[in-house]
Amino acid sequence: MNSNPIAVPNRLSQTLRQELEEYKIIFLSAGAGWGKSTAVRECLKGRPAVYLTVEPDRVPRLSAKESLIVLDDFHRLAPRLEKRMAELIRRSPKRQRLILLSRCPPPEFLLPYRFSGELRLLTEADLALGDGEILQLAKAWGASLPGAELRYLQHESQGYPPYIGFLLDQLAVTGLCTRVVEEGRRQLYAYFDAVLFQSWDKRTRRALMCGSFFSTVTTALMEEVLEEPQAGALLLEIARRTGVLQAQRQGRWRYAGPALSSEYLRWKAERELAPGEIQRLHRLGGDWCRTHGDYTGAVGHYLAAGSRGQVSDVLIQAVRSDGRAGTLCRLSDCLDRLSEEAIQAAPELSFAMSRAAWLRLDLGKARYWRDVLEQQAAGPEGRRAAPYLAYLDFCLPQPELAGRGALSLPKAAEGCVLDVTALTAGLPSVLRGEGDLSNLFQERELPAAADSLTGGFMALLQAEYRIEQEEGGGASLLGCHLLQLQMQARGALELEFVCVALTARALCGEGQFPEAASYLLRFRQRAEAAGDGTLLANIDALRCRIALLEDSLYAAQWLAAQPPTGGVVSLVDGYCLLTRVRCHIKREEYRTALLYLGPLLTGYVRCGRILDQMEALILTAICLYRLHDPAWRDHLERALRLGDPYGFVEVFAGEGAAILPLLEDYSPAPERSARYWSAILRGAASQAEYSPAYLRPNRYLTQTLTPAERMVVLLLVRHKSTGEMASIMGVKVSTVRTHLRHLFVKLGVHSQEEARKAAVGFHLV
Repeated sequence: MNSNPIAVPNRLSQTLRQELEEYKIIFLSAGAGWGKSTAVRECLKGRPAVYLTVEPDRVPRLSAKESLIVLDDFHRLAPRLEKRMAELIRRSPKRQRLILLSRCPPPEFLLPYRFSGELRLLTEADLALGDGEILQLAKAWGASLPGAELRYLQHESQGYPPYIGFLLDQLAVTGLCTRVVEEGRRQLYAYFDAVLFQSWDKRTRRALMCGSFFSTVTTALMEEVLEEPQAGALLLEIARRTGVLQAQRQGRWRYAGPALSSEYLRWKAERELAPGEIQRLHRLGGDWCRTHGDYTGAVGHYLAAGSRGQVSDVLIQAVRSDGRAGTLCRLSDCLDRLSEEAIQAAPELSFAMSRAAWLRLDLGKARYWRDVLEQQAAGPEGRRAAPYLAYLDFCLPQPELAGRGALSLPKAAEGCVLDVTALTAGLPSVLRGEGDLSNLFQERELPAAADSLTGGFMALLQAEYRIEQEEGGGASLLGCHLLQLQMQARGALELEFVCVALTARALCGEGQFPEAASYLLRFRQRAEAAGDGTLLANIDALRCRIALLEDSLYAAQWLAAQPPTGGVVSLVDGYCLLTRVRCHIKREEYRTALLYLGPLLTGYVRCGRILDQMEALILTAICLYRLHDPAWRDHLERALRLGDPYGFVEVFAGEGAAILPLLEDYSPAPERSARYWSAILRGAASQAEYSPAYLRPNRYLTQTLTPAERMVVLLLVRHKSTGEMASIMGVKVSTVRTHLRHLFVKLGVHSQEEARKAAVGFHLV
């Protein structure tokens, strides 16, 4: 076994190979431990280059005769020497190339080169080790890495080379277990002690440790934390000398490098700082987060500081200013820590407890706190409690009242401080909010004041209702787009996402999958730019559903990235879970899909949620049909019985090729509406034409793959070239090509793209 195995990051080697001649300067900015010097030397092997280390007290000499110069530790250059360094670079020959290695971002005197297109900036992302490099290291270490362990190792290490080395060293001896991760983390922290912590002065250590307690670091916050009016200058100096902090816009700072470094600093702070200092930091953090609307962070800080008296006040403020379902789910653990007396003292908390329980499908607890709120509405707090009770009865109707006919908007809704987006717990479907809203449309005519009362929400409901009834086409697309513009003008990003999702669904209904994916991806970029991370999970789940229709690789990648559920099912997670079910059906893992569907269906039935019940019943029927269980007919009939009164067709038709065999084998009950049944058949057949491979059962390999062919599959799916595969596997390019030929025969394909899709279909990745 090689005592010091080296894996060259593919992104870095490609950049230096393809772009070195295009740029005057390549600036590689990464913190300690990323292996900047080693990786660059490996990439430049066989190429003449001069390697110099920058000293803080003098400017390095740049010989005009050398075509390539590598300057290491560029962050050590003293500010007083920057002007002379800038002049040396300006006078260097046109053909000369410079590679500058630094722990910090480019200094200001290099910005003109960046703006003129002469400087290429590389970061930690270009040094992070991917699957192929980790496999190469594992082979050198003598460790075996199955696919699941490889994904876990990459997620845990974040591609950070030293940590990967520590973990592989342990894996080679014992295999993956909790002790391996604990020992690897211990070695990593000892490494950080040696290369980072011991090299900083006391003031720098304290500033970085104190800042690690906060998810967002700002100059104003650090002035309070450090009790220094000139904290900004200190942070700037720390950023210049260490590279651990990096300046952002509007006085914000972020911890650079892997998240592991900030975790280390927090761990170090809890051992180095006095208990009173830590308590003070948490109190400051609670006040800061509360002022800036981060109520989850505020509660966490106050609990850590032992200031339980302020927790109730923060939760009340959170309900009043941000009562969205996602917020309540994040706060549910905090709510559970309150005493019953504290909750009963505030209508907002009783309301939040009822909704949080409902979101977790705990119907008994939701009813209990709803009754408490009703008692509060009848007492001295009546005026304060009444709007919450009216809102609760509207968005969380009792299941036994679900069939009572058309619902009416609560009269007290005008006085309710909650935004209407709180109804959209099951985004991107608003018809499946916290309470099923389908009954609003049985009469099809809504009160004239309804839309003005809810800021366009009712118009959005009507648009989705028409799509569910397959009243689509160009009119639906145009209507959804106009609604999106209205929601965008209001700044209602969540409701705008509903419009985007409806547009994507309508496009998929016409077979325009690439257009739907592109439309959705553009909105995702806007959501990221707006800093609203709460929408990303559902956006990516919808992208996965489109990928299943396209039969593309993204679906497998999405499923692999999903975190474990821990057995907890909530309405907020329902859309992602139902998407996960489809991925398991695609992989022929029907019993796994049924394990998810069981609790979901039970919860939806108890809550009287019509469309969610139908979707879960349809997916259950597909699983049972493929398992040759005759109970599929009962589940399909239940879904038809639920949807017939409303004319819900799209929930069936959208399953296209997956449900068509069931519909062909099923004889509808005599009382079933012939018009409704024919609309379902027509819609499913139309969708099946656009996506004939949707959730199609996969084939099985008739010949087993050799270990080398399995490694080729893993690298092929990650779009490695034959040369890169040869380098990673330590073989000749001709050998890789031989493996590829054999692999194509076994998979029954003729190209690398077909092989990638087949690898997913055969469960090889």
